[in-house]
Amino acid sequence: MLATVAQVIHERLLRRRGTAGSPASDWGASTRPVRAGTTTRAWRRWLQERRNCLSRQDWLSVLYRGVRDAVMMCSWELQEMGSPSRYTCRHGGMEFTVRRWTTDRLIAQEVLRKIPYPEPRRGETILDCGAHIGVFSILAARAGARVLAFEPDPSNFALLKENSKAYPTVTSVPLAIAGTSERRTMGRRIRCTTSGWSFFEPEDAQSVDCISLLEILEKWDIDDVDLLKLNVE
Repeated sequence: MLATVAQVIHERLLRRRGTAGSPASDWGASTRPVRAGTTTRAWRRWLQERRNCLSRQDWLSVLYRGVRDAVMMCSWELQEMGSPSRYTCRHGGMEFTVRRWTTDRLIAQEVLRKIPYPEPRRGETILDCGAHIGVFSILAARAGARVLAFEPDPSNFALLKENSKAYPTVTSVPLAIAGTSERRTMGRRIRCTTSGWSFFEPEDAQSVDCISLLEILEKWDIDDVDLLKLNVE
């Protein structure tokens, strides 16, 4: 439970400072078991390094929302007690698979209910950079849009492919977005989460292939992009 609270508060802090997301990732090794003690120590170290970044009011707000989301997450997991390591969520006619004891479902809820994305329309071309497990890509595809979904983390990408397989207008691409096409290293501070990947974090690192936005337009012969959705670092 403590590890879960630390994980959620960590992501809330990142979002509060405008740095949440992934390098066209969102979320390898993302479901590896992590001991609560290990996660808590990493979280405390992270807080110590950034103790002066937020005001007291910001800290209280982040703490409240982090605890609230952790309670919601634990409530969902208790309802799925005895289920496999992954299970299917349903929302407004959509179905998508999430991993147990991760922030997958919280992130899906933010995409579906909290973040005011522009409404996708039929015939539009959308780049979903940092597609995570594909919730926004599915939402756009159901509206009739063509979607290129970029997600470099292997574990997240596998779920992205699985979740979007019923939507032929979604093209899933296992690449990160960067200034040039190259192989780079991305990492994150707390390993129990499925997001927060960054080119600037040294821990829990993995190598990923990258592509630039200009190269995307050239490779897929795109003249106009109607919506560029970025959830990247």
